[in-house]
Amino acid sequence: MKRFGGLIGIMICFCNCGECQAPLHPLLPVMNGPVAYSIKQQSVFGFAANPASLGFVRQTGAGIISEKRYMLRAFTSAAAAAVVPFSPGGIGLQADYSTAGAYRAANFNVGYGRKLGDKAVLGVSFLYHQLGVSGYGNASVMSASFGAIFQVSEQVQTGFKIENPAGGRFGKNGVADLPVIYSFGCGLDASQKFFTGFEIVKAEDQPLQVNACFSYRIVPVCLISGGVSTASSQVWAGAGFQLRPIRLGIAAFFHRQLGITPALSIVFGSSKTKQ
Repeated sequence: MKRFGGLIGIMICFCNCGECQAPLHPLLPVMNGPVAYSIKQQSVFGFAANPASLGFVRQTGAGIISEKRYMLRAFTSAAAAAVVPFSPGGIGLQADYSTAGAYRAANFNVGYGRKLGDKAVLGVSFLYHQLGVSGYGNASVMSASFGAIFQVSEQVQTGFKIENPAGGRFGKNGVADLPVIYSFGCGLDASQKFFTGFEIVKAEDQPLQVNACFSYRIVPVCLISGGVSTASSQVWAGAGFQLRPIRLGIAAFFHRQLGITPALSIVFGSSKTKQ
């Protein structure tokens, strides 16, 4: 058991270390984190960054996304999410799974968000985390997060999220800690076509991380996007194509030393939100 605990401890460090570019740390939050602070260009995956964004959901939607880290077969990540309006807010479900050789990680997230008047939205989510090593077993822990989004003006939204405020440890014997994570975000819906935003994330005992992105709808059926993440030292670019009722998305992350990580997404339904 001590040996397994040591392996899980290594995995925690391996996953959280931005300098190591851990394959078990999905790039999905880098793409969708700031979008949680947009009203006009919401993503079905965005509520993982802030569950309060579920308060903007107006129509049912679901999506899947997959990435191949640095084009290596052993390093893959996939996620699925769905959002459903539930007056006066919305409900979201998300699951993601990552592998890096013998190591694997899975997360399950269920959240709810609702509007409080015209200027504030609150949300809460409950998460289940699991880490495993082939031949050694698994360790798991549950956590919760809550967040808020405030509409500063017709175009600007800002908010915060606190994840795992009570702390936690993986496994019955507490083989590794689950860090407390604080985040702050801001988004600018400059128009129906253009959005830009950023997210600042601080995990306990980890360096500060900044994710920033933009998206621009060139024509009604085509959108381009791009961004940068300081913790992962990567830039990314992507494009989306609306083929009703399906939206296809492609993206690529670029690391100056480790190469390219391609990602593909398919979203069913609408991403429209409450105004």
